Amino acid sequence: MATATSTGNSTSRETEVAEQSLQRAETALVDGEYAKAFAHYMLVLRLRPDKKHEVKANFSLSLREWGEELAKSGRIKDLFSSYQQACEVFPECDTMLNDMGSQLFRLGYHDEAGCCFRRALKLDPDFLPAR
Repeated sequence: MATATSTGNSTSRETEVAEQSLQRAETALVDGEYAKAFAHYMLVLRLRPDKKHEVKANFSLSLREWGEELAKSGRIKDLFSSYQQACEVFPECDTMLNDMGSQLFRLGYHDEAGCCFRRALKLDPDFLPAR
């Protein structure tokens, strides 16, 4: 039987899996394996939401780079599925909204891109990349 830890509702097994996934995510990011990094960060964030601020910058980087790979290979559905997952975890992240807007803009979805940019600016009116 799993026991609760100081991480709230996480069990000790979930905490262990999250820590292993965090190490794997960081290694994958350094190695340029952005899909793997993104997947591991998503697992960490689902198991340990308290790690959200700790992994935000690297998670955002893995998402941006993975998104670029998906866009270049024409995997548009997977691209926006990844951004949707990320926005569920970080609904208040101006950087991710801006990156999603950039992808939409490049693909010709200008109205949808504008919505993302406006949401990013609403979160942070001084966020220059969204202007």
